[in-house]
Amino acid sequence: MEIIKIVRRERNLLEILMIIWEDSVRHTHDFLRESDIKALRPLVYKNLESIPELWAIKAEDSCYKGFMGIDGIKLEMLFVASSERGQGFGSKLLRHAVSGLGVTEVDVNEQNPQ
Repeated sequence: MEIIKIVRRERNLLEILMIIWEDSVRHTHDFLRESDIKALRPLVYKNLESIPELWAIKAEDSCYKGFMGIDGIKLEMLFVASSERGQGFGSKLLRHAVSGLGVTEVDVNEQNPQ
């Protein structure tokens, strides 16, 4: 596993991250309707473009498995592809955020019991 800082936010990479976001949301955010997800897409894309720090995790197969967005000391987003849940990608990203980047706050979606 490799955690990388996304410096150049190229469209093709952001589209890959959007696929991960949508897949993750569909499997973890049962309270969102299809119309909610569609309405959130442009906002999430804009956030991926503008969040101060964007990090992703890749596995040995060089495929992106998840990502996180950080603003100062706050973890604003963390998403892992549903097929990769339980493999340690999210935990590794979170450990890197806390121990490596000084994150002390997390933005939590209160409607998500997970």
